Amino acid sequence: MLLVGNTMYMFNTSINAKKLITSLSVSRNVTGPHIDTLNFWGCRIGLSQKNGNKVNFVIHGFLDQFDF
Repeated sequence: MLLVGNTMYMFNTSINAKKLITSLSVSRNVTGPHIDTLNFWGCRIGLSQKNGNKVNFVIHGFLDQFDF
């Protein structure tokens, strides 16, 4: 029987101004032993602008990298 451990680290923050909202998320997943295909890190960034109650535009970007 193979025992597997999984650990995930995540950091998430958001800054809200009156018209501008920014967000950042960073994550890291570590699985083991001997299971490298599930190990990854990722980063997500978002920016949006509001005018009153309506959202004018939203930009999101992300990057995920798996360890092999």
